[in-house]
Amino acid sequence: MVVTAIVLFIAAFVVVAAVGTMLQGGNDSGGGGPRAGDENGSPDATPSNAPATASIDDITLSGTSDTVTERFELSSGVAIFRMTYDGPSNFIVTLYDSTGEYVELVANEIGPYSGSSLVGVSNGIIGASEGEHYLEVKASGPWEIVIEHPQTSSASPIPTTLTGAGDDVPEPFEFPNGPVQFTMSHQGSGHFGVTLYDANGNYVDLLANEVGVYSGSTSVSSGGVFGASPGVHYIDVDADGDWSIEITAI
Repeated sequence: MVVTAIVLFIAAFVVVAAVGTMLQGGNDSGGGGPRAGDENGSPDATPSNAPATASIDDITLSGTSDTVTERFELSSGVAIFRMTYDGPSNFIVTLYDSTGEYVELVANEIGPYSGSSLVGVSNGIIGASEGEHYLEVKASGPWEIVIEHPQTSSASPIPTTLTGAGDDVPEPFEFPNGPVQFTMSHQGSGHFGVTLYDANGNYVDLLANEVGVYSGSTSVSSGGVFGASPGVHYIDVDADGDWSIEITAI
């Protein structure tokens, strides 16, 4: 009887050990059971801590006459003011910071107008600083201003040619290592100004500052104290006629 009892006890111990091993194997990360968060047994495609793509909503302001707008936030980088106006006389748009300090003249036109202007928000000497701002608008008809904050990490490589008519901020381009040539033309009677900015809103160089019909070229190099840095760059064009800017490596 004693021997029989011992045999039965050993058999029961073996069965319990086997069941325990099976249960442990079912919970092992190398087992065939599905993982939490995926019923098919594969890991989540996007971790919960993956960074979201940064985006900033456009700011839209409108009116029908002289207006001091409500305050709005300018974020660091590049701010593009896209403006339309349908009135017979002056359309003047001036940017001020939250303390009432003058920042920049965004538009100064007469009669109906459609155009864009860039303001660098770099917290530097030139341009705006991050934070609250407002606009003072002088107008004699309906107007609308949409403020964009593009968040661009890559752009078209050079060579590339930008074209347009009137005031505009064309699509950005990728500034490479080394010197770059800007070949420009303007078929208007008024001011033709071309300013280069980087994606952080920093002023880089004044490429053209002419009046009337113009054709010419200039160069900008990357590196150094006063040069550009490789990466995304923007051009702000002030013009009253057709223009073109060919960008090539030297």
